[in-house]
Amino acid sequence: MNCVTDIYKLVGLISLCSCSQNIMASPWIEADDPFLRSDVIALSDAGSLNSSVSVFPLPWSATSELVFNSDDTFLIYEREHVLYQRSSAQYNRGNRLFSVSACSRCSANSYAWQSDESKSVQVSYEHASNQFAFRVSSKASYKQNDYDINWDNSYIALNGAGGVISLGYLARWWGPTWYHNLVLDTSSEELGLNVNFFGQNSILGYWSFNSLLADTVDSEFKYRWSNRLQSKPTSWLEYGLTQYSWFDTLKNDYQEKHQKISVDMRVTLPNWGEVPFSHNVYAEVASFENTDSFDAHILGWSGHFPFQGNSLRFALESQQFETSAQCVRNKCKRSNSGTQLYRDSLSISAYLQLRNDHQISIILSKQYHGLYDNEQKARLGYVLPLLSGRLELSSSYSSLYEQSFWSRYEFRF
Repeated sequence: MNCVTDIYKLVGLISLCSCSQNIMASPWIEADDPFLRSDVIALSDAGSLNSSVSVFPLPWSATSELVFNSDDTFLIYEREHVLYQRSSAQYNRGNRLFSVSACSRCSANSYAWQSDESKSVQVSYEHASNQFAFRVSSKASYKQNDYDINWDNSYIALNGAGGVISLGYLARWWGPTWYHNLVLDTSSEELGLNVNFFGQNSILGYWSFNSLLADTVDSEFKYRWSNRLQSKPTSWLEYGLTQYSWFDTLKNDYQEKHQKISVDMRVTLPNWGEVPFSHNVYAEVASFENTDSFDAHILGWSGHFPFQGNSLRFALESQQFETSAQCVRNKCKRSNSGTQLYRDSLSISAYLQLRNDHQISIILSKQYHGLYDNEQKARLGYVLPLLSGRLELSSSYSSLYEQSFWSRYEFRF
């Protein structure tokens, strides 16, 4: 553990020496708001955002070149939403938070998944400047018949020349998917040191590189090292290459059986006639047993439909595993490096955002456990403004388990 501490200190000192006055500091678009993510991807599909947008947290610098495009006039409200959220982060509006939550039989799934804690109370303070940003968050929670006080969602981020270095407990979602994930999705319980560099050239276009060293949670290995290069060479194509290694100590040699690779791609499709909407298709493939072949894949389509100041996004996904990957599904789950659904699965998701700030999400899925125990799942979520804050409600149904309910009130000031 001393080696990990020394690495953290060394990277921090390097970043302090390379700080730049010209780069906007984080914070970022976090992996907790599918509606804001929907707006960002809609603008990217319309050609108004040149940066790649498949890694969350996504630094606000990725939206700094938000351009006006004659093809995105139907996305006026989406543009205003993104610019308002970016301005709030820049001027530290709503950087103090108080929240309470409670649930029964909670389970985590999909992008921006809720916590599986039965009860929790959280307070946090966040600050951003030109060179650094930080958030101190303290949460008291009750989970699995045990009380705990933790620092989930706390972080510190330092800006360097063309990059950001961050250390903290942050939820992460890598890849273009909405429900399944073969690339990386982790909870805010995991401590990670992430180095992110980004730029532009004639070959890769707008590119971004992330290197994440994480102290894993519920894994058969102690540490995971993930490296991802993503590129957007044209306005209609974005792809990512990710490599992972797991090990028990920093001195362990990397062995092939402790490695994984994944490739993902998102392709923007042309509109249908004069219909004002944007859509794309995407895919992920991943190897689990070795790095010589791919054992699983995801295919998906997503479309964003704005109407009268409101917006509706659909996402359809299919996940399939090869027979040879059956024996390693439990290992993959414990490695905490991809979707929690290591089986064949289908899903349809819908996200409705109203102009009065009410938000509704519906997710339906079918998971194939075997010949006789297939599982149908449904989840309904509703977010509404309440008492100068917002109230989140959700209910989940499973054909194999009891129904669950979840609620959270959040107040920012």
